Parts: sequence; C-alpha cells; structure tokens
Amino acid sequence: MYGVTQGFAVFTTESARRLSVQNQPIVLSDANLTDSANNKNDLLDRLKSDGRVAIVNFIYTRCPYVCVTMGLEFQELQQLITDREVQDKVRLVSISFDPRDTPDWLQR
Repeated sequence: MYGVTQGFAVFTTESARRLSVQNQPIVLSDANLTDSANNKNDLLDRLKSDGRVAIVNFIYTRCPYVCVTMGLEFQELQQLITDREVQDKVRLVSISFDPRDTPDWLQR
C-alpha cells in the first residue's frame, strides 16, 4: 500500500499525477501556432508575450461532448476573471489540435 500511494501521500491516480508534476514539473515543448486571424507564432512566445498567467486547454471545435463541457468551464472562468477584475493577470487560451480547424473555421 505504501508504494501505490507514494508513501501514503495520495489516494487516487489523479492525485499521484498531480504530485508527480508538482515534484518534477513537465517542460513544455514549443509548437508553431496559427490563430483565427491567420497569424503564425510560437506557442512559448505567445504564452510569454504579456506577463499574464495563461490557462490553456486543448480542444476539437467539432467535439460535441467533452469539449463543450470544457468550453462551459472556460466561460465560467472568463466570468470569474472579469468579475474579479484580474484580466491583466490571467488569460484563457484554447488551442485546437484538429487539422480541420482552419483560421476561417475558428473565426466562425
């Protein structure tokens, strides 16, 4: 039991994953992005561009289930950010990894 719970520090696999990331953060690889205005830039440059904390989610715009739920969560987060007036400190970024999500599609 000691080994499975990482020394009795966690009780679920999600808690184990979170503790692992906390103890040894995962380095994010760079990627080239194209936004809805057809601007191309590197992900890391984009995330560092204005000093705000970025909360990022990865989506498929044509996903009718989990992605819709994530979208609703992001709407709630956006409302909280606005209500607490922390837009200058926090921003939300959604990244689609569906090759069908062209800049034209994303603008719609």
